Amino acid sequence: MEFGALPSVRIGRPEEVGSYARAGVTRLIVAPWTRSREALDGLRRFADEILYPARASG
Repeated sequence: MEFGALPSVRIGRPEEVGSYARAGVTRLIVAPWTRSREALDGLRRFADEILYPARASG
């Protein structure tokens, strides 16, 4: 039987994703907002700053 763990984390910097990847984590659950009304802006910010930083800067 295979066992996997899927952490739910708060990521603030791109370097933090690398730490999880080096530990063997292949998926993260993220919720980059603290209130539901902040969800869309939080997702956009997460995409711009963490997932696609080069696209956002240029």
